[in-house]
Amino acid sequence: MICIPVPLLCVFAVVPTLANVQETRPSATLELVIQANARERAGAWVDAASIWNRLVLLNPAMPSYWERMGQASKKAHNYAEGIRGFRRALELGASYSGPTEYEIAVCYALSGDKENALLWLEKALALGLRSLTWVQDDEQLESLRTEPRFRSFVMVADVQSMTRDRGWRYDLAFLSSELKRRHYSPFRKVSKKEFDNAVPKLDVRISGLKDEEIEVEFMRLARMMGDGHTYLRPKHTLGSNTRALPIQLFFFTEGLFIIRASPEHRYLVGMRVERIGEHTPEELLRQLDPIINQDNKMTPLMIGPELMTCPRMLFGLGLIPNPDRVTITVLERAGNQRRVLLKEEPRVSQEGWPSARAEHGPDVPLYLKDLDSNYWFEYVADAKLVFFQYNKVHEGKEPLRLFLDRLFRFLNEHDVERFVIDLRWNTGGTRLLNRQLIHRLIRDDKINHEGKLFVVVGRHTVSAGMMLATQIEQNTDAVFAGEPTGSSPNFVGQDVGIRLPYSGMQGSLSDLYWQNSSATDFRTWIAPSLYTPPSFALYSSNRDPALEAILGYQPRRGSVK
Repeated sequence: MICIPVPLLCVFAVVPTLANVQETRPSATLELVIQANARERAGAWVDAASIWNRLVLLNPAMPSYWERMGQASKKAHNYAEGIRGFRRALELGASYSGPTEYEIAVCYALSGDKENALLWLEKALALGLRSLTWVQDDEQLESLRTEPRFRSFVMVADVQSMTRDRGWRYDLAFLSSELKRRHYSPFRKVSKKEFDNAVPKLDVRISGLKDEEIEVEFMRLARMMGDGHTYLRPKHTLGSNTRALPIQLFFFTEGLFIIRASPEHRYLVGMRVERIGEHTPEELLRQLDPIINQDNKMTPLMIGPELMTCPRMLFGLGLIPNPDRVTITVLERAGNQRRVLLKEEPRVSQEGWPSARAEHGPDVPLYLKDLDSNYWFEYVADAKLVFFQYNKVHEGKEPLRLFLDRLFRFLNEHDVERFVIDLRWNTGGTRLLNRQLIHRLIRDDKINHEGKLFVVVGRHTVSAGMMLATQIEQNTDAVFAGEPTGSSPNFVGQDVGIRLPYSGMQGSLSDLYWQNSSATDFRTWIAPSLYTPPSFALYSSNRDPALEAILGYQPRRGSVK
């Protein structure tokens, strides 16, 4: 016998008896939804709220109807009904991270009930409501601004009037509180005791530390959360404020190489880096590891070279004596070592920088041909191969749906024996777009076979790009090539912004867990069966080891139809 809770039975036993609803057929609710949406677009909130009220009678099981009823009622200034709608939506699991609790707090605040407003605001914040700045600036909470509890909850403070030490200590308290309040599971990789001990120890040390050293320690705290999407960066590494050495570095199987440099330093292009300051690249990577956000040990290979071009970061770690310059030792092609002093510069753009591939001719390998476009494909006729590079999970100039229509039409109308999906540079985007590609792959009987479908992955395959790689692995017969992915099949990760009020350090706090594979899949990455890590010798010769391995792949007998 199945026992149903009495309150649930009461809700679902409601039978609509409204005179203007002639029947309870399912299509009647859809017609009313269209009407409600139209009234909302017109700003007719009283009418919209009335229609949503009818809808929750017709279908009381739908959380979004109750939530929309709450929103419309609030905007119609019927706060009691707004609260009723939001509370029922909450019971049905309509949201996460506290936004529905926050809406209830707003309704209470607007109705003049400060006590309940503060109570529900505290609940929303405890559940991880994503933005304190949003709460601080929300005019709907104007009646609460002078309340001591409100100011305590949302950490209202005049940081501009603070001394340097007090400002950094305020940021430390803010960061510590937000990491514990907002992160999906702050003590997955570090114990609460260890984290709580680290914060006061840093607080005591602040007056004796340089700003650069404090920035590094803050990055270390964020790194304790143990995922690739939770991080902090100093202002000088962000956007138009970025200052860095005039070189671009990349780790290959042979070591760390300068693959591009500003025109003034073109003589360095193609040289292997032996030391930065007095440390080898491998030593630096070990020193940087405790401040690099990561899901696995491929991520430092992606982020580490970038941080190595930031002298201020290395200075903060105590690895070099100056915050704006460093001497690097490179190995010239003749086999001689050379020491060069480099100074940081504004990093506006790397467009036009000389490349280590230039001397091998103008032909660019497919995998480096167009890294700026979100997606594109090209047919290699002599190999009967379609190469599809997917760099970002975002809509491009051509809508993704239309692009995929064109791509799969080409696949099925031409002589194609291999289809390669290159995700090695895909750092993510909008995960919901992934289903469009997955659905097409699953139902394409021509291409979805071992030996015909290939996926190239690497250290930059993370976030929504990682989700896509996992979904392809789970749902198709694709063969993977390249190097291990920069994230794991299941991971904690979401870009939810944070900005520290005093220092301006910015980053992200992850508040969601993505289970893209089975619950028992504890792999740290997807390891490709065609293992082809990047080699400088091949890179500089305009060769792609992954594509070469794919062209030489022989499927098992009977695996290709």
